[in-house]
Amino acid sequence: MPSWSDLLDELDNQDPGNRGEFISDKARQCISRISEIRNRNVLYYASSFLQKPQIPGLYTTINLEDINGFMAGIQGHDFSKGLLLIFHTPGGQGEAAHTIVDYLRSKFFDIDFLVPTYAMSAGAMIALGCDRIIMGRQSQPGAYRSAAYRRKQVVFSTFYRRSIRGSEKRNSR
Repeated sequence: MPSWSDLLDELDNQDPGNRGEFISDKARQCISRISEIRNRNVLYYASSFLQKPQIPGLYTTINLEDINGFMAGIQGHDFSKGLLLIFHTPGGQGEAAHTIVDYLRSKFFDIDFLVPTYAMSAGAMIALGCDRIIMGRQSQPGAYRSAAYRRKQVVFSTFYRRSIRGSEKRNSR
């Protein structure tokens, strides 16, 4: 995989009119390569919350409408293979995280969760609903907004216990 500076150098060498297509093609190539290496389906969920801070949080965080994107995103996948979720998110609604995990668990027996940089709040909840969490030194899971810390902590703890119980049931089959 290329480094960030290598990608920026390649991008700078592109005609400005073709940069969007270049980025899309490069993302598809990298995701395809990750899928080959890990022998899994790959689903990439990323938010532009760092690049577009002026956009309201509803449009850059995990919400209940995202389940439609997950359903469309796994259409046609080989469900006998595992799933690798790659997430970059500031978080979102706990209810949405729960719905997403339940849906993905109904389709895939084994789910890995990769945190390239941020998987905050609801992103961390989804990670805990997976079988393995893969992180680098730069990865940052789970921070909560201080104003909602106590409320979300309860949801997070309940979600975690439910996910653990669910995985015990699946593993005993």
